[in-house]
Amino acid sequence: MLSFRFHAFPGTENDTSSCITWEIHEHKEIPGISFVTVTHDEFEQAETTAKVLENGLPLVISGLKTLLETGKPLAGKE
Repeated sequence: MLSFRFHAFPGTENDTSSCITWEIHEHKEIPGISFVTVTHDEFEQAETTAKVLENGLPLVISGLKTLLETGKPLAGKE
């Protein structure tokens, strides 16, 4: 479980901390397959933070998927 608060994004200055829980489970029947469940809660007083995460979290999950599958991070722009 990760509790955090954005400080650098405009409009998030007054948002309270929100909580993201990451659960990674191995598939019970297929070796090498994992399920990732991301639960975001406690953001009732952090609407701007929730919007930022809505746009950025898919990229984070995609990067995690690539790392788990290949052992290498997503390539970024140089």
